[in-house]
Amino acid sequence: KDMGGTLPLPTQILMSISSNIVNYWWIILALMLMIVFLISSYIRTDTGRTLWDSLKLKIPVSGGIYIKTIISRFSRTLGSLLQSGLPILEALRIARDTVGNVIIAKAINPVIEGVKRGRGLAKPLKETAKFPPLAIHIITVGEETGKLDEMLIKLAETFDNDIRHSMKRLITLIEPALILVMGAVVAFIVFAMLLA
Repeated sequence: KDMGGTLPLPTQILMSISSNIVNYWWIILALMLMIVFLISSYIRTDTGRTLWDSLKLKIPVSGGIYIKTIISRFSRTLGSLLQSGLPILEALRIARDTVGNVIIAKAINPVIEGVKRGRGLAKPLKETAKFPPLAIHIITVGEETGKLDEMLIKLAETFDNDIRHSMKRLITLIEPALILVMGAVVAFIVFAMLLA
């Protein structure tokens, strides 16, 4: 200021962010808590839950892992219930309630109707377009061989292995990404200071 110069833009941005955090941290914290509360309240509604569950399925990388987790849970529950001698319709209703996703649970409703009409399990599941081809193929083999309960358990184990491998790959991708982000933040701070 004494020399009549102006600070470079990156330095101004850095100083502005710093002063806002120091002076208005309580407002920022209150806003963040309010946003979290509003989002969690909205998710508790039927519309919010449907939207949230739909978004979870569409997330590029983790969406695939999430779908596999749901199918694994559904298959294991259904397979275990069938092994214990429960009728398939009742077993399907119980397994539907364990998936933990409104979109997939709604997609299973027509499957239950299809089984009632004697269409089997694989065809109605394929029509939902929510289950991957591998799952449909394994369930079809289970129906044709009369070992549906065993094949459902095998399907759950297969997807559990896929989930473990996918999670390892995701973690190995996240680590360098975090290092890059932190490096970029530190580089910006150093650049803003040195530029001034």
